[in-house]
Amino acid sequence: MVVRTRSESVSTPVNIPLRHAVYSPEGHRRQSMIAAVFAGVVFFLALMPIVVTDYDGSAPTASEYKTRAGFDHGGYHLPVIRAFEAQLPTPDLSDYASATTPGYHLMMAVVARVVSDDARVLRGMSALIGAVFVGVMVYALAVGGVMRGARYGVTRAMPLAFSVYVVSSAGWLLPDNAAWLLVLVIMMIALMARLRICALVGAGAALVGLVLVRQVHIWAAAPIWFAWWLGERDVSDAARAAWIPSREDPLSRKAMRTGVAVLATLPAIGLIAWFVMVWDGMTPPSFSTRLSGPNFVVPATVLSVLAIFGAFFVGDWLPAAWAALRERTGARVALMVSAVIGLVVGVVPESSYRFEDRISHIWIVVKRLPTVGERSPVIVLGSIAGAVMAGMIFNALGRRDRWVMLSVLGAFVASQTSGALAWPRYYEPLVLVWVALACARIESLVPDRNEFAPVRWAHAVRTPLVVVLAVLQLGVTVVSLR
Repeated sequence: MVVRTRSESVSTPVNIPLRHAVYSPEGHRRQSMIAAVFAGVVFFLALMPIVVTDYDGSAPTASEYKTRAGFDHGGYHLPVIRAFEAQLPTPDLSDYASATTPGYHLMMAVVARVVSDDARVLRGMSALIGAVFVGVMVYALAVGGVMRGARYGVTRAMPLAFSVYVVSSAGWLLPDNAAWLLVLVIMMIALMARLRICALVGAGAALVGLVLVRQVHIWAAAPIWFAWWLGERDVSDAARAAWIPSREDPLSRKAMRTGVAVLATLPAIGLIAWFVMVWDGMTPPSFSTRLSGPNFVVPATVLSVLAIFGAFFVGDWLPAAWAALRERTGARVALMVSAVIGLVVGVVPESSYRFEDRISHIWIVVKRLPTVGERSPVIVLGSIAGAVMAGMIFNALGRRDRWVMLSVLGAFVASQTSGALAWPRYYEPLVLVWVALACARIESLVPDRNEFAPVRWAHAVRTPLVVVLAVLQLGVTVVSLR
């Protein structure tokens, strides 16, 4: 094969061996898979001291648990698993001590019946689910979009892997990681450049599993519908994948694709409808009064969390976002609209601290600082910053990716707003997945010498910033689980 080096004249051919001249996606994927397996194994082994000692797995009274994860594990989820194990093969799903759908508990009950009902064995299974989640995240970041590579996948997945909420769900019997894993799978399918019926069937099956684990995640149907509405991404990312019908992709074709996508998600919707009939609501009767919403401070809370984590990924999204602002009027309009949305959702609802529905994470800071008219400056400013950051990331993404990722964020926020609890533990993993997955799909732009200084600085420290975030996450996790 003949290729030309940048330093050679265009007319001068240079013979280079094929293995050095041609980029190999297969080799890239193989390295990324190895890195993903390695990350999952390390994550699993790191949890073994917690698992084999059954650390904080039981306590005489609720107040004697050392961790929030231990309290939920011993007070709710483990008893439900034990009850289902005793009731197999016909467990009573009409009411039980968990606010979630019973998929995770049923799976663990089968493990208890078939393998062992030792809590350490069950916790090992939970650790395995967490390890798979981390491994899939590494792979998705390494090969998604522009194929960043194994090193990128590992470093950008570290803040998620070290999150106290991911570690807690893996080390104790909590259903969160099982749900986040399926959310990630659905996002990966929705972001695929080519639409395939087998992928759509897979997305529908993943959605069934997802709502069987946590019913609130029915929102994940939205990116499936929107991905098929947009259509495929072509080489230029311009002629197709637009959300407005065009001559190349008319309304009739978009409607047909979307109709097929809706059909693929009907089993999950039907499953939710069945549980609603059984429970006479969206949760088992024991939790029907405690979790009723809506709570309109949730959008501002999610955006504040996004502002915190997105700031550490600034080197990945700022160069392309800044270039878009300079080159496209639409990008500047999108940024202004984002800022207005952030201001509105930050100012309109009351955002002072309340123990009942606003605890931990950013609410610890809110609690310690004064409020103005029952509005916390932390939440208001965080909401604006998070919305602006989301707008910048939106501008930096390709046409199809930006609309799919916006549908994920919008649908997730809407679903969480419908509930009563503004607890960041429900948002942090999704925000970390969203930011990292979006950044992995942004084309790298190296700022030149005359570029705006903050853009150059952010680009220069992009990986160290993410590693700093990972270290901070690990520190918070260690302190929280002592």
